[in-house]
Amino acid sequence: MKVTQKQIRRIIKEELLKESGSAGDRAVGLYFDMEMHKDVVRALRGLYDNAMDAALEDLGDHLDAEEMVEAGMQTMLAEFLQAYGRGS
Repeated sequence: MKVTQKQIRRIIKEELLKESGSAGDRAVGLYFDMEMHKDVVRALRGLYDNAMDAALEDLGDHLDAEEMVEAGMQTMLAEFLQAYGRGS
């Protein structure tokens, strides 16, 4: 059986990720375009920061604002996954 360079790289990547992280970490390393990943992380940071500013202004308490913004982001992710027939 002949193994291609691409298969070797994938196997090495999989083994390294198995040793170093969760299933989510492995999935990001194996299946996600890293430039798009960076763009999404930047966009999520901006979304989070803007929501935190608004929540802090509205609620006045940092912990309450964090909890509210985190719940909102979880809701958005759930809605996104449902749109693709995934998630609960």
